[in-house]
Amino acid sequence: MRAVHQTQQVAERIGCHRGCADDLQQAIVDRVQVRFAYGGRDRVRTTRTVAPLGLVVKDRVWYLIALSGSEQKTYRLDRIRDLELTAHPAVRPEDFDLATAWEQVVHEVEARRSSVTAVVVIPRALLWVLRRQFGRHLEVVDDEDHGVRVSVAAHSATSLAEQLAGWGSSIEIVSPRDVRRELARIGSELVAAYGASSDV
Repeated sequence: MRAVHQTQQVAERIGCHRGCADDLQQAIVDRVQVRFAYGGRDRVRTTRTVAPLGLVVKDRVWYLIALSGSEQKTYRLDRIRDLELTAHPAVRPEDFDLATAWEQVVHEVEARRSSVTAVVVIPRALLWVLRRQFGRHLEVVDDEDHGVRVSVAAHSATSLAEQLAGWGSSIEIVSPRDVRRELARIGSELVAAYGASSDV
């Protein structure tokens, strides 16, 4: 993560309209609020008026951290359109630190991505493979005689089941029931689609 000071470089890398990055940086320096149309994940655009605090880049994606009322929000620059600087002053909290604010954003995103956990028993030989698959969302719970008991996490039971389904019977999902039910559903759908095929 790094804060942005070279706005021309930002403008070359992001998808917002011409001058967007320069205007945002100017608004941050002048401490004035900005208004723009923002398209969320559902692609519906809404008008936002915020107090910009800083620009951050993560994995070549640029973000604006700003205050919407008293609440801190994060916006992707490639979803911003029709940016306008207003005449309204933007109040910047005296204790605001961009690096700390970004760490909080990352923590909240990770928490949403790992809201559902499953306990799985796997062969020791597969531990390193699942570590690569789940990364920080895998924790070793216990090393047992018949395998390693691990905890894996994702944002939903369906997502966990989809990630685990490819391992078939080589792993055992101990809990929760929601993930086991999703695995059974996926298995049933696969059998219905391919089990009776005569083309194989």
